Amino acid sequence: MTHRRSIVAGVAAKVAGVIALASAVIFLGIFLAVDSATRALTQTAIDTDLAGLVEGYAMEGLPALRRSVEDRLAFTPRGGEQPWYRVEDRQGHVLAGNLPIWPDARPEVSAAGTLRMGDGTRVQYRVTLLGRGLRLLVGRSTTATDRSLAGIGTLFAAALLAMAAIAFAIGRFAARALNRRLGAINAVFARVGVEGPQARAQVSAAGDEIDTLSENLNQVLDRVDHLLAARKELSDTIAHETRSPLMLIGARIAKAREAGLDPEADQQLESAQGQIASLRRMLDALLDIASSEAQRGEMNSLAETDLGELAGRLVQLYEPSAEAIGLRLEAHIASPIMMRGDAVQLASLIGNLLDNAFKYGTAGGVIRLIVEPGPRIVVEDEGAGVDPAIAATLFDRFSRAHADEGGSRAGHGLGLALVRAIAERHGLQVRCEPTLVTGDRKGARFVIA
Repeated sequence: MTHRRSIVAGVAAKVAGVIALASAVIFLGIFLAVDSATRALTQTAIDTDLAGLVEGYAMEGLPALRRSVEDRLAFTPRGGEQPWYRVEDRQGHVLAGNLPIWPDARPEVSAAGTLRMGDGTRVQYRVTLLGRGLRLLVGRSTTATDRSLAGIGTLFAAALLAMAAIAFAIGRFAARALNRRLGAINAVFARVGVEGPQARAQVSAAGDEIDTLSENLNQVLDRVDHLLAARKELSDTIAHETRSPLMLIGARIAKAREAGLDPEADQQLESAQGQIASLRRMLDALLDIASSEAQRGEMNSLAETDLGELAGRLVQLYEPSAEAIGLRLEAHIASPIMMRGDAVQLASLIGNLLDNAFKYGTAGGVIRLIVEPGPRIVVEDEGAGVDPAIAATLFDRFSRAHADEGGSRAGHGLGLALVRAIAERHGLQVRCEPTLVTGDRKGARFVIA
């Protein structure tokens, strides 16, 4: 199965990103609002101070204005902003105040603005035009305000990082929960390949889209299970109902041949007799498969069997057949290997695997039978290998290892289906693995474990 990336990190990152972006927009709006309100308050204080000085100048003239500026500069504010003043004449001569420079601002329109001093201090100000060509500037430094805003910005940045981390954690937790539920559904698909369509997805009480998906999956599996059961019942019924008539027809053909017919008729009857025997073997295999599938999971009825001894007897039985067709049968069998099993069925399982290997093995090649504790049964051949086009259905009924096989290799495609049925009846699984021998001899390895 191809490894895929989990959605957990992606979902968590997206949730954290969205919340972080939304929080950043909100924090920026709050910051700008605080900054605007603070500067508006400072400007109000400047305008109030400016109005007082203008009023004093109008009533008492320049001397009173100078005294007022000096009095204000003599007072050192605690925790407040530094006041800045400048009174100059038409030629730019400073008459009062502490501001060393005049900003690029038009006093005739009472312009306001901000300037930066040589030491980096920012000064917010307003200028105005007095009588006789005099100009007045009133300002306040924004050092404390800037420091407060910087602290607020740092606080907002820390809060933003904390919210993003919390959002990521919450998103990861939620995504893990979603991933677990999707994983449970994927596990059902994986179990279908092992248990068949009897596997079912669990439906929670949440009643959400995942539960709807689980319900739809269960409905599909119910339908597949019903169709497979109907097919199995039909094939089993046909096998049962056809076996007896075939036996009767075979007996009548044998009796007819005993009557001494002419050679040509006898040859045709012999051919018909062989076809009937082949059909009977197919029906017997179908009945054996049905019996094994019906007994799947019933381990209590099985007796203790020495698999190693059973495999050894089969090797002695199959060795002459292997030599007769130019193959060498190698056996690596551990003994004893005790397991609960049906000796007849286990012998049929190993026998079918060996028959399959003999059928597709290459002359002069080696057939290997390995039986190990576990139990684990392995049969290897050095033939042409398994056609990839039918690898997925290799153990299904009426499936053959080669899609175009015929002639001496023709069969009903039930041997490996019986192998799987017997293996699953004993709580084991069967799989086919490719092997590489030499040249075009790829070989195949069948593993029961």
